[in-house]
Amino acid sequence: MNRISDNRRELLASISRRGGFALLPIAMACYTNPAWSYDFHGYFRAGITAADNGETIEYRVNDLGRYGNETTGWYTLFWENDVFEEDDKRAHVVASLEGNTQLYTAFEPIGTSRTTDQPPNTNAITNLYADVIGFIPGHPEAHLWVGKRNYDKKELQMMDYKYVAIGGPGVGVDHLNMGPGTLAMNWIRVDSNTAELNSPRTSTSDNINVNFLDARYKLPVFSKSSLDLIGDYAIVNKTGSQELDESSDAAYTAHNSLMLTSIYTTPFRNGFNETVFQYADKGLAPNMTGLGIDLLANSDYSNAKGFRFINSGEFYPTDHTIVAHALTYAEANNLSSDASTRAESEKLFSVAVRPGYLWDEHNRSTFEIAWFNRQNDYLDGTSASVSGQKFTLAQVISAGTSMLTVRPEIRFYATYINADDELPFNDSTEGSQFSFGAQVEAWW
Repeated sequence: MNRISDNRRELLASISRRGGFALLPIAMACYTNPAWSYDFHGYFRAGITAADNGETIEYRVNDLGRYGNETTGWYTLFWENDVFEEDDKRAHVVASLEGNTQLYTAFEPIGTSRTTDQPPNTNAITNLYADVIGFIPGHPEAHLWVGKRNYDKKELQMMDYKYVAIGGPGVGVDHLNMGPGTLAMNWIRVDSNTAELNSPRTSTSDNINVNFLDARYKLPVFSKSSLDLIGDYAIVNKTGSQELDESSDAAYTAHNSLMLTSIYTTPFRNGFNETVFQYADKGLAPNMTGLGIDLLANSDYSNAKGFRFINSGEFYPTDHTIVAHALTYAEANNLSSDASTRAESEKLFSVAVRPGYLWDEHNRSTFEIAWFNRQNDYLDGTSASVSGQKFTLAQVISAGTSMLTVRPEIRFYATYINADDELPFNDSTEGSQFSFGAQVEAWW
């Protein structure tokens, strides 16, 4: 049996008493019993870029993709430590720090931004939970977790958005062997924030308590393919004053909402292909086209419905070529009963294709072309649309040949973006931008 030493216990207790919680991961790393595993891993991206008129401006990253089209540095730092092991029972703890930093100078304090139209530098603890294995009778491989957790997010990497992202304080069990597959069941609190819930009808709307019931079943298909089935049901838990605001038409009604997701992943030509289909109703329906993750109540979503189709992956046509792609088509309907507030229906189509020539295992030349179109239709019969294109050339140094599954990767790139219906560049006076730069993206 492995046990924490008395000296280590006293050190951690002393740090805790003095409020030095930021030092706990370091202390755990230094004083963990060598027989237990300690893991520090994470992700970041950063780099430098310049444009033909002033600093480079990101443009609709989720629609056109972030390859050669981003100006901020995202990072996630994880600390994991096995803290108990006895016979077939194990326990480990996980903590993570996640944030975003702008890339214009060395010292960028948390919470600040350079201009009012840029997001501020942010930092948050996104995971803080304990995971125990072997404690559920009859299910020796099952994991029981309690705490705060960003639970198994699903991301369209090339377009930099998450199509399943249920994270917050909660409790759950996963790795349950059920039939030919494995089952996971979770209860996670994901409150909708005031910014999303403030309706045009009121300026006093509070945060609304939302609890997600998340169920997932992973089923092997054929020899190397898999099918993930995910169901998320958001339950709204309102206060008396929130119900009064809704009944007096001082605020829009927040409804319980459902989202269903299927993900089919299969090998293809030494790469992989992933097909996603999603359906959502009520307050989750606008996320199908809006590419968000929260339950919304800033309109009348009582009859809202939406769906999203995604196909992405990469494959090797020849020994020296590789092609990656991402395609999204989404619709959301019955989004408003008031023509003056927002679109009644929305449609989105976006596609990015990135072919590359492999000079060797670690060097390649790539070209990416991306296009998107968004269309909004209103109850008064009017409509509005916006579209754009992106062209990126890059010379890449990478740890391997894959574009989507291998890091670190260093890119030297040049990008041209054209916005057909907007003027987002050069102080909102131009509809196109040429930029160039260097970027690193790494996970470990």
